[in-house]
Parts: sequence; C-alpha cells; structure tokens
Amino acid sequence: MREMPARTRWAIIVSVIVILAMIIFFAAWWNFASSAEQTVAAGRIQKIIVFGTITSLTWGLLALGFTLIYGVTGVLNFAHSGLYMMGAYLFFAFLTRLGYHSIKNPASNLLPPAIILSIIAVSITGAAIYFLTIHPIIGDVLATLVVTVFVAMVIQQWIYLPTELDILIGNKEMIAAAIVIAALAIFLPAWWKYASPTKTKIQKITALGTTSTLILLLGIFIAVGIFITKQIHIEPIGFGGSWQIVPPTIEKINIDKPITIGPIVIDQTLVKIFGVPVTYAKLVGITVSLALFIAIAIFVEKTKAGRAMRALHQDREMAMLVGINTKKLYALTIALSSATAAIAGIFGPGATSGQAEPGMWLTPLAFAFSIVILGGLGSIKGTFIGCFIVGYTTNIVTVLTARSFLGGPTAFAIMVIVLLLRPKGLFGKRIELE
Repeated sequence: MREMPARTRWAIIVSVIVILAMIIFFAAWWNFASSAEQTVAAGRIQKIIVFGTITSLTWGLLALGFTLIYGVTGVLNFAHSGLYMMGAYLFFAFLTRLGYHSIKNPASNLLPPAIILSIIAVSITGAAIYFLTIHPIIGDVLATLVVTVFVAMVIQQWIYLPTELDILIGNKEMIAAAIVIAALAIFLPAWWKYASPTKTKIQKITALGTTSTLILLLGIFIAVGIFITKQIHIEPIGFGGSWQIVPPTIEKINIDKPITIGPIVIDQTLVKIFGVPVTYAKLVGITVSLALFIAIAIFVEKTKAGRAMRALHQDREMAMLVGINTKKLYALTIALSSATAAIAGIFGPGATSGQAEPGMWLTPLAFAFSIVILGGLGSIKGTFIGCFIVGYTTNIVTVLTARSFLGGPTAFAIMVIVLLLRPKGLFGKRIELE
C-alpha cells in the first residue's frame, strides 16, 4: 500500500482537530445557553441542514458534468456553465413555442417535451463546440482555457442577440462582428495546432488552406442566409439580453389536508422539513441531481463504455492500441456532460430564482470549479463529497452571518485552502475517474 503523503496526513489531522474543537465548543455553549438562545440556535441548525443539502446537490449537478469531461478528455471546460445558461434559456424558448404561459396556459403536460428538447439541443451544441474548438487543441492547457472561456462568452452574446432576425439583418456592424467571431473561432484552433515549429511547411499550408476554405464557405452561407431572410420573416434567434422566467417543474400537489410524517409536513404548495419550508421544485431538483450522480457512477463503473472511459483517461495511447474508439467516447462524454449542464439549467433556476439572465453562467462556474478542485479533478466520488462540503460550509457562513453574498467568497476560500494543503483534491490520486 502506498504511504500517505505527509501534507495529506497533516491536513487530515488538522481537519479532525478543528471539527472536534467546534463540537466541544458548541456542546459547552449549549450547556450554558438560555432556552431562547437554544431555540434560535436549533432553528439555524435546521436551516443549515435543509438549505445546505439543497445547495449541495444543486451545484453538485453542474460540477458532475465538469468532472466527467475532465476525467475522460483532460480538458477544463469553462464553457460548461455557458451550456447551463443555454439550457435554461432554451427551456423557456421551447415552452413558449409549445404554447406554455404561466397565467393563460400553465399546462404541466408541456414541460416534459420542452425538457427533452432542451437536453437534446444542448447536448448537440456541446458536442459541436468540443469538436470544432476544443479537440484540435487538446493537450494544450492554456489554449483550452482561453478557448472555453471565449466560447462561454459567445454563448452569453447569443443571449444578447435581438429577438427578431430582421433587426439583426439591418445591422451591418452586427453582421461584420458575427463574421469576424466565426472566422476566428474556426481559424485560431487550427492555427494553434499547426503553427508549432515541429510541423512541416506542407502541414502549415494545408491548415491555412483548409481554414481559409471554411471561412469562405461560412461567408457564402451567411450571404445566402441574409438573402433568404430578406424574403421571409424568421424569429427568434436570440433573447435580446432580457431576463426570462424559468417555471418550476412542479408547483403543487393535490391533497385535501396536510400530511405529517415525523419532522416532515407535506402541504399542497410546499414541504416543511424541521419547520423549514421547501418548494416541490427544489425537492424535484435535488432528487434528479442525486439520481444522476448514482446513474453516472454506475455507468462509469459497470458498463463497457464506462470502463473504456476510465481506460482512456489512464492511458490514451494504450486505449487506442487495444481498439478503443476514442472519438466516439469523446462524443459520448461530451454529450453526457452537456446533458447534465442542461438539466442543471432547467431544474436549478426553476427551483431557486425562477429566472434566467445573461450573466447566470458566472456564479455557477465559481461554485462548480470550487467543488471539483476540492473533490479532486476527475473524481465522481470526490465531486459528490465535495459538493456537500462546499454546500454546508457556505450555508453555515451565510446563515450565521445573515449575509448571503458571503457564499461565493467562502467557496473560493475553501478552494484556495485545498490547493495549498492538497493540490490534487481529496480524491485526486492521479487525477483519475472513479
């Protein structure tokens, strides 16, 4: 058995000492506190338990996809939270197209097809983004970091596009910007791959010719599209940067009177757990998150494709030698991780703020990255445990201080501490997919 590193051993010892000290301090305080103080403290503890669980599994679902893609491809895909935002907006768009209206037509039977269509659309988009922009530069950490952040910003700008295509067509500056961005998105990855001094002149000329041809075809495609859309009216292609309502997946259940099961009280519109009110949308969200954690863990551990994913991560060249189709596995992995991002975008905002807005990809990115760093990049088990550590810690801080804005800084502080004490995270053995 490999000996535990000294830094890890000391980190565990310090963590145990801190936890024991906190327990002893709280027990001593409880013994001398008045009944009123005990009541207030009990209420805060109940809130921390309930809200901590909800927060943990809400952000954990997004972190799961982040972990999955890194575990197989080794790519830190910062565009993942952009797909989360896309899932929320597409869910709203498909619901609207299907005839849903929160007041006039709140038909719950329209939710499943909108959810399915959103997941499929985001999965296809995620796979396209990977193979067009990330795969050509895989292995270059700095390049993938820059490109994935750029892609997330492009998705954000898509949200800002006008809601009517004829408005866009009339804006020459917008057309020019779109052409430049699209050209750079095609040209830069190929140039980055082939501009190395180790590449031959023929390879560089071939890369330049290929990308130039693609840019020319793109220009023709845009020109044809402009001509067609001048003849007919097409809508919409964006959201004009507006905030959109993401309805909860379930608002109420039909029961005649409240049902009490121990500390749980079930009502028509919410459930009270230890006296803390929780909406049904939040319960559905955390249930879906927990189910996906279990399903993906079983998939990776028990199925043939899952074992191939682990083999690919451990030794890519050996996996290719034994006949594993890496391209198909990459496509499957990206589709799965993109699907988890879409599901998080559908169930997360609907259960919390109830809104989607153009900057909503930033905060989830911070929490998800903190979780995967804490748990260990590529470890599903580490992500599951890490999401609870981050979720409960941030809720302890926000509940005790009554300052909700301290949640983000707390998550970052946890990430920094882990990087100092154990850079590979709690379960980052050799950054492996578990």
